[in-house]
Amino acid sequence: NKIKTRLDDNLLAFIDIHFMICLCFNDIDNAKDYLKNIKKYQDSSNDTYTEISKTITFTLCEAIVSYRTNNFNKCILILEEVLDKSYLIGGSNAQRDILNLMLFDSLLKTKNNDKIQNFLNIRTISRPNNKFCNKLQELYL
Repeated sequence: NKIKTRLDDNLLAFIDIHFMICLCFNDIDNAKDYLKNIKKYQDSSNDTYTEISKTITFTLCEAIVSYRTNNFNKCILILEEVLDKSYLIGGSNAQRDILNLMLFDSLLKTKNNDKIQNFLNIRTISRPNNKFCNKLQELYL
């Protein structure tokens, strides 16, 4: 309910994405409205955040909605295209890791074995001593 009062804020990419994650898993209709609000903000504003919003925020939020509505192929297409720019949202690595795991889960749900293998190889290289990565390698490769 607290988020519903702030659907027109559009202050930071990190916050917009955080709100979208919360909305998608509690109220998908409000999440879709929030996506429209982000687009409306982009069309009517010209501040420093507008470019980041156009570059990454809207797209990542669209991927989150796609994931939540079981449109995993669309989620994969979006995240594969922009995930390498996710550092632009600021905040901690935790939120970016959620997006990576959303991509991984989408790959699993679409049974895209080549992309699963590629994802796990890249993730393991970037985190060679990570027990979670090692476990995923054991399970899926």
